[in-house]
Amino acid sequence: LVVVVYRQTSARTHKPRAQVAGGTGGASKSSEKRADVAGSASGKLRVWTKDEVGQHATSESLWLVIDGKVYDFTKYVDQHPGGEAIFNDAGADASRGFHGPQHGENVKRMINDYYIGELQSAS
Repeated sequence: LVVVVYRQTSARTHKPRAQVAGGTGGASKSSEKRADVAGSASGKLRVWTKDEVGQHATSESLWLVIDGKVYDFTKYVDQHPGGEAIFNDAGADASRGFHGPQHGENVKRMINDYYIGELQSAS
């Protein structure tokens, strides 16, 4: 069973988020995907290009770069206390906005849960 949930948005238009009901328990596909994306299953760190990160700028797939590290905040979008502000730098470098006074130390620790790799450095 797939339930489509529409989020109320401001000026930005986001795609609806699909939620699957009736999970089977155990390791979820998303956690398996996260391990694969981050490369932790193989012990290798995943390195992403700017173009790859830039493809993730919607509510269905939201990635941000903070201090050269890539984070997948897709599951956090609906929880973000700043609402739509999380989309200000969607698919790009959000370091400047992230280091503003609105984010305390607990937020800086929390983002580690969403870490998926490093941004490829410019050569």
